[in-house]
This record gives sequence, C-alpha cells and structure tokens, in this order.
Amino acid sequence: MTIDITEYTFKEEDLGPLKLAETTNMEYIPGMREQGQGLKISNKSDYGNLKATIVGNAGSVFIPDPDQPEMHNLLSASGSEEFMDFLRQHKGSHMAVSFPEHYAKMKAESDALAKAYRDNGVRIIRNETNTVPFELITWQVPVTGDLHLSLYGGSCGETFGNIFMSFWEVGAVRGIEFQHRDALLNIFENDPEAIWMSMPHPAPTGVQRSPQPFLSPGDPRIMPDKLIIMGIGVTDPAHIKDYTKPRSSGFEWGVDIFRRMMEPFGWRVETVYFNSRYTYHIDCLMMQIAEGIYAIPETNPDLGPVWWTDLPKEIADKWECVEIPFEEQQNGVCNSVIIGDGKFVMDASCEKTAEILTKKGYNPVLVPYQTNWHTFHSGIHCSTCRFWSE
Repeated sequence: MTIDITEYTFKEEDLGPLKLAETTNMEYIPGMREQGQGLKISNKSDYGNLKATIVGNAGSVFIPDPDQPEMHNLLSASGSEEFMDFLRQHKGSHMAVSFPEHYAKMKAESDALAKAYRDNGVRIIRNETNTVPFELITWQVPVTGDLHLSLYGGSCGETFGNIFMSFWEVGAVRGIEFQHRDALLNIFENDPEAIWMSMPHPAPTGVQRSPQPFLSPGDPRIMPDKLIIMGIGVTDPAHIKDYTKPRSSGFEWGVDIFRRMMEPFGWRVETVYFNSRYTYHIDCLMMQIAEGIYAIPETNPDLGPVWWTDLPKEIADKWECVEIPFEEQQNGVCNSVIIGDGKFVMDASCEKTAEILTKKGYNPVLVPYQTNWHTFHSGIHCSTCRFWSE
C-alpha cells in the first residue's frame, strides 16, 4: 500500500493579499504580542459592558471543501447549490484569487465590524498584519484537507469568569486562536488570576461529523449568575433520547465533559434542545440584547416550534422574549454581540429587528455582514471572541 501525503507549495500569487509570517523565538506572528498589553480575562456573562474582544480578519480566506462533514453542515443551510458548486470548483484557493469582487465585500464587512467595536470604545485583538506562518496555513490539511480560514474570531473560545476556554471546531476555522496566541500570552503573563482550559481536541477524521466529546463555541449562551445554557439542535423531539440521530453541533457527551470542568468553579450548566431546522447553533437562534431580554424568530409553520424543551426557569419566567421576523433570523440577526448600556452589534440589513428593538429603547449598532453570513453561514458573534467585560 502506498500512502501519499500532499506537500503544499505556494506561489506568491496563490496567497492573494496574504504574506508568510517569519516566526521568531519570541513571537509566533511578529507584532501581535503588544495587542494584549493592559487587558485581562474576565467575563461574568455576555451581558456586561464589553471592554475587549478578539475579532477575525480577512487575511486568510482559503475556500474550504463544502462536502467535508462540518462545512457541509454549515453551508448547506444557505440553500445555494450554485455557490456550493463554486466552492467545490475552487476549494483550496484563496477567495481573493478566485472571486476577487466577493472577497472585497467580505473584507470590507470584517473591517467594518472591527471599526464598530473600536468606535464604541472596545479594545480589540486582531491580526491585521496580513501574515500567518506557512505551518498555520496548512496545519489541518491531513485532517480535513482544508487550508486556513481567519474570519471567525469566535472560534478562539469563550470566557467564563476568569476562565478562558478553548473550543475546537472540526472544520476550517479552528486555527483562529493561534493567530492571536502572542497577545493572549501577554494577557496571561500580566493577569495572575486568569485560567486557561480547553475542551478535548477532536480526533483527526474526515468521516465523523463531530468526533466526541465535541462542543463548538457557538453552543453556549453565557447568562448572569453563573448560568450557562448549552444548546443542542435536533430535527425532531423524538431524537433527543436517540443518540444515534445527528445533532446540529454539540453532543451530550461534550456537554457532560464541559459540565464536569465548570461545576467546581461554581458554574451551572443547563442543556436545552432546539429545532435545528431553524439553524445549527443556539447563537444563531437566541439573540442576546440586554440582561432581562432576548429574541427568537417567529414560529415558522413549515418548520415547527423553535424550542423542543424549555429554557431554565429563571429565564423562562422572568425574561422578556421578543419575536423577530423569521427571514431576518435566517439572515443571521440573532448572531449578535452585546456592547453594553443598551447597545449591541447586529447585521445592518435586518431593518425590522432593528426597528422593533429601537422602539423598546435599545440601541443597535448596525454593521453590514450579509456577504460573510451567506458565504459561510457564520456572522457577527461567530467573528467575535468576548474575553473581557465588566
């Protein structure tokens, strides 16, 4: 038997705007370390005033294989077979090379998100050097065949109190944290209370959809009073107890491992089941607005109920639930991020939702994000890793 492991070589024109970083003994990506100066790890819930966050960038947008199990799970919801065929044809190439006009829109949206945070006083960590090491571009080729994808900062992980928890996406976005490792190390060196933990890394396989024990950073909603709502999506309530049926993202075994990690620190982890016909992650279904209020899409009669099980009692009984247009949920409006003091970042195209919440006294910060959303079906929250709020 002959085993062939492809060795990647690149010409300069294959990389689009990207350059290869020259890693040193002191920095993985030179210039990133200083971005962590003066920051800390602290996030009691996703409803505090946002002080600092990691934001993705458009330096590495190598087109993934849309038929690789996890990417197919994400992309199939877009409903565009034409675009799926485009990805199949151009997989492995940089979006700026194969589809420059589309790439320009993606980059403009990513930059607009970073600007929105800065304009609202949020410190951001972001790789704006347009460089990554060669090893990072190719590091997961043996696992999925895909090259680096840098847009989604949320894939770095989540922060629970003073715990930064790494999560590991199975597909092409899971190299995000490495870009920002220098800045994170700076934070940890200067924040003696910070703790770094990690969910188990998925086993290398291109067959299993989500090798166990798997969770995504899109699976938790971090609520006040040390409550974590973990969402699991299934297409039918009869599948809740049938573990042979597919989950849209996280699996019960991953939630159980996560619970064992968090309970000694005083966190309570509650699982809810939602209708995965609406979306694949709870952060694309349960919109965070401010403490005491959240939004979900109007029930679509063709899809059935939004929830298969009830939210925790303190949320279901005391929080206001706002229904927003189904079509705007499908365009990613629930994938929003709270800034604080009634402000939150959301997609600018979702005008009806913005109007509903403005009338209630809240202040949406509007950022255009439809190109990124419909390309990889991941939005503003997916592009953002909150790690410091007060």
